[in-house]
Amino acid sequence: MTDHPLDLRPHEVRAALDGRLSLIVRPLENVPPAPEPDCHPKHVQKHEAPYLDAYCSQHRTDTNPRGMSRFWNWWQVDDRMCWPQFEVQFAPGDRLWCRETWRIGAWHYNNATVALDYVDGPRKEWLDVDDIDQLHRLIDESREDARKANVRLSDLTYYEYTWPPGHSPTRWRPSITMPRWASRLTLTVSDVDVKRVQEISPKEARSTGVDPVHMAPGGPYGNPSDGWLDYREGFKRQHQDAWDRNPWCAFYSVTVQEGGEVSA
Repeated sequence: MTDHPLDLRPHEVRAALDGRLSLIVRPLENVPPAPEPDCHPKHVQKHEAPYLDAYCSQHRTDTNPRGMSRFWNWWQVDDRMCWPQFEVQFAPGDRLWCRETWRIGAWHYNNATVALDYVDGPRKEWLDVDDIDQLHRLIDESREDARKANVRLSDLTYYEYTWPPGHSPTRWRPSITMPRWASRLTLTVSDVDVKRVQEISPKEARSTGVDPVHMAPGGPYGNPSDGWLDYREGFKRQHQDAWDRNPWCAFYSVTVQEGGEVSA
């Protein structure tokens, strides 16, 4: 069990907060071609074709009952392992503290705390910043952002500055820059699968948090009363470039808990 950062897409953040996110799909670049079927003369063929599975070399735990590692292989029709291996990012039991787009909403220097804004709204509680150098940098950058937004300098005390929650003039920061203390969501990986993105099922597509597309006889513009919601089509449109290329992807089944800090 290890902890890793994970950049969430906006629709994944919304789904996690709403309790609708249970699957993360991420592309893989290093999956080798499938081998030709080959059964050893002394073995019994157990599968119709070679298949992908994890190399199960880890201790079995409640969160990783098979002992799956991050290393995967093709396996032959008689369950012999094939080389080379490739690696996925996470294994069952791993905890993912989630990063998203953010900005400084307010600060209080004497208390070494800040409040944050996220794309979907402000986080009103104060968060401790233990790294004093990081606190200085964030405040200096935020004061400069406020100046550029024509907030009067006389209003900008170094030690404390606030405005109505959600109305900060400070810069939006990309998810990759989010420190762990700023994370509000943690995911626990419960299972991993590897397959082509176009193999995703409607149920799996819905679990990724995408918005469905309303379909109807005759196409999306048919009679709404005769239609249905298509989550697989919604996933396709959300990931159109990847869908057309149909890459190998890791499918991470996850459970969501609020808060980026996790106990040991």
